[in-house]
Amino acid sequence: MAASFDTVNHDWLIRFVEHRIGDRRIVRLIQKWLKNARTMLTKRESQIMELVSEGLSNKEIGRRLNLSEGTIKVHLHHIYQKLAVNNRTALAVSTVFRRAKMHSD
Repeated sequence: MAASFDTVNHDWLIRFVEHRIGDRRIVRLIQKWLKNARTMLTKRESQIMELVSEGLSNKEIGRRLNLSEGTIKVHLHHIYQKLAVNNRTALAVSTVFRRAKMHSD
């Protein structure tokens, strides 16, 4: 399913999320994040972000990357701070937006 989001038009995705989530605050946060070019994740943080968007638990991510669950939690904390999100759902939505932005540039 992730591959199908790689070619999504950014404007369409914004409208889709507005309609499906119905919370304009989340959409504004995501748009703000997308516009902030300084938001840079490390390679490891990007890996973890992708695995979270696939629905893996911290334990499953740790096994896949050969890291402890505690280390995954630390990375997630840094990701949440950098992207101004506070939960896995918002992070997964941000991942979809990030993919769309990367392919729209």
